[in-house]
Amino acid sequence: MLLSAPCLFAQQTVNISGKITIKGAILQDAFIELRAGNALNYTISGKTGEYKFTGIPVPDTASLTLKVAYVGYKNLYREIKSPDKTLVADFDFQDTDAKSLKEVVVTGQKKEQVSAYKSTYKINSKDFIRNTKANTVLKTVPDLSVQNNKVIVGGTTPARVFINGIESGQEELKTINADDIDRVEVIANPSASYDADFTGAVVNIILKERKESFIKGTLEGTGGVRNEYWSLLPSLSFKWDWLIIKSYYSYLHNRQHIDYRLDRQMDDGLYYNQHSLRSVAGNQQSSGTKIDATLSKRSRLNISSELSGYNFGGIANGIYKDTATPDTAQFSNNSREKRNSWYIAAVYSYDLQKSRKFYIKGKYFRYTNTDLYSLANESGKEETGNVSSKTREITGEMDYEVSETKLLNKPSTFYTGVKYVQRRFSFSNTDFYINQHLVNTFAEANVDWTPKFSTMAGLAFENTRNVNTTLSQHYNFWLPTLNLLYHFGNRLDARLAYSRKIIRPSANNLNNAIVYLNPGLAFKGNENLMPQARDYYSLTVSKGYPKLNIAFRLSHESVDHAIIETYNVSDGLVINTMENAGKQQSTGVVASVRTKLFKLITANSTSGISYNTFGNQSPDALVKSNEGWTFRQGCYLGASVLKEKVALSLSGFYNAPVYSLNSRMITYPSFSLDAETNIFKDKLMVRLSYQDIFAWGTVSKENSRYNYFNQAIVFRNNTSNLLLTLSFNFGKNFNDRFNEANIQNDDIILKQ
Repeated sequence: MLLSAPCLFAQQTVNISGKITIKGAILQDAFIELRAGNALNYTISGKTGEYKFTGIPVPDTASLTLKVAYVGYKNLYREIKSPDKTLVADFDFQDTDAKSLKEVVVTGQKKEQVSAYKSTYKINSKDFIRNTKANTVLKTVPDLSVQNNKVIVGGTTPARVFINGIESGQEELKTINADDIDRVEVIANPSASYDADFTGAVVNIILKERKESFIKGTLEGTGGVRNEYWSLLPSLSFKWDWLIIKSYYSYLHNRQHIDYRLDRQMDDGLYYNQHSLRSVAGNQQSSGTKIDATLSKRSRLNISSELSGYNFGGIANGIYKDTATPDTAQFSNNSREKRNSWYIAAVYSYDLQKSRKFYIKGKYFRYTNTDLYSLANESGKEETGNVSSKTREITGEMDYEVSETKLLNKPSTFYTGVKYVQRRFSFSNTDFYINQHLVNTFAEANVDWTPKFSTMAGLAFENTRNVNTTLSQHYNFWLPTLNLLYHFGNRLDARLAYSRKIIRPSANNLNNAIVYLNPGLAFKGNENLMPQARDYYSLTVSKGYPKLNIAFRLSHESVDHAIIETYNVSDGLVINTMENAGKQQSTGVVASVRTKLFKLITANSTSGISYNTFGNQSPDALVKSNEGWTFRQGCYLGASVLKEKVALSLSGFYNAPVYSLNSRMITYPSFSLDAETNIFKDKLMVRLSYQDIFAWGTVSKENSRYNYFNQAIVFRNNTSNLLLTLSFNFGKNFNDRFNEANIQNDDIILKQ
């Protein structure tokens, strides 16, 4: 027995190393367990995905067992018999290793949270098939709808979309997967921190945080059977330790065939009739890059840039007759419209201490609006022009944020800042220009007074100076924002909101040059335009159930000295110009419902009606007042079928009649049907879309009637199409998170 004892306890030491990956991509923080006999040893993978065990004692008769664990994936095992002194054992997780688990919802945790300032909705990625994008997710959020690729809050208010506080375009939403989204915040009445001049709503998508390094991208292409429609959308994202870079490029080409009819009757027997056909083709492009760098434990730098625009041109051929030309005459107009915008912005943030942060922000922005035309008729009369309006803008801002504090011993948050903006408006056709200097200071406080009652109050003061060789204007505005919320219990809430904002005219609105649209209609700006003031009031009552969200909103909007399109006449030509002579009001109610039908279909709907009034005090205006009711409807129905492998959805909207001072426009419902699935182990997404089903949205009718002025325009543009989209996803599944809030200057109207 003594001779055999050394044999029983003989052992050796081994060194084991390897690399942990997911589909070939480096995986950090994976948990590795090594069992050697009865002894257990542990480690985790590092930034390069590598791990190492050194000098592990192993009995001669024992085998080794390695276990690798990572959240969301099944454990990987490997048994090693008769181990050598030095071993290499690599592990690679695949999609088939992923656990099929429902998203965990902690008992007592609401999937919707409502505060005085915003409503927050938790996103469950299991409600969507793999590779569903953020633009589809937004269609399912209560009180939201998507109309013509624009996000609408409450059925009436256009929204700007942000991703972790950075403004993002619609194309960027197509690069974000649903399983990367943590929650969506909806701010119906934003404060001065989103710019004191911003009159829309805010939708902020908050992404999940990931720690692993990654590189991934998407190659997407779409083709249509009509209108020469095709598009490309490549995107690429990269994260390594402290650095995140994301970039995308979007290109869309299509052709439109526009049928235009105009019939006008005026006093003294004046009349004008026209029929034209225009074939217009062109492209829309956009590209964006975001860089997020963690400089230290306390500081971060974010840089973002976006370039976007479109270029469409074509020839309109038609016939017309009027009082001066009683016999039918032919005309043509070779025209082109160009819009280009570009910005680059930087945000530096520094954590002063817990819950206190300081920001320094800078931004450069430029925008160019160009209209080229060559209008000629058979008598030889010709009008040509190259009208370009430019905006150049430099902004600097400093902000201070306190995310946790006490106000009168009540839990609260506080945000304040000061911003300086320098703009220059210039025009290609004239020496006229405006230099604008703007100083804006703002502050806001959110306070939870009781468990049932909370408030958000904000105030901005803005000083503006406009100067050129002959002009010197100074004006000040006090701009308050107030949101009050009361919880009645059982998820029944009431929110009262008020805000006062201003909007300034754009360079295009200030350009006096005439742009001829056809022989009987032209457009021109007005260099004397002043800012408009807008007051907004709303009362919202919402009720939540386990499978149902209902909300009712009563709102009133009033605009003094409104910048309104106005019809004037000069030498028999009707000119659509801009004036500050108007007042407009709108009062309405909207109901929104989100529910689950038959435990299968997600239904999200907003319906509303409003009464709109417009008035004009200008003595030269052909139309001095207009009013009427508008009905609005947006809906979405979506379901996952065939063992949740195929997603089907039907979405649509209807807004009519649409009123302005000049006219009453009638449009028709527009619906789209989508079906998508994933193939080749979810690497390739395939989507089939039927846009504008049955071409219901082809026709719009615009009528103007006031005293002796009667005008009817019928506009036909068939954009109905059958589209096929292929989207190839490569790299590992990851998240790109940007955390700094970019500067927003939304006080001027940019022509869309």
